[in-house]
Amino acid sequence: MSMRIAKQGELTLDVAQDLKSELLDSLRRQEPVTLDLEAVKEVDLACLQVLLAARRTFARHGRQLEIRPGECVGRTWAEAGYPAGGDENCRKPS
Repeated sequence: MSMRIAKQGELTLDVAQDLKSELLDSLRRQEPVTLDLEAVKEVDLACLQVLLAARRTFARHGRQLEIRPGECVGRTWAEAGYPAGGDENCRKPS
């Protein structure tokens, strides 16, 4: 079975802690997670950091987290210097 989390609107500092909590809760469920961000219209670096940390945490626990970034999140990732999609192996260029 798989868990789907869909976000829309703004992913900004105001919701970063809630996003982190929701992702940690989903990690505890022991099932693959799909995070659908295609309806997100604004994202800031605080939430990008949460997403990247989540990818690393899920990978470290041997768990699957598929992030579907959508246009806004993908563009913001690229503008911040990360590969679109937030690959778990990505590093910000120096």
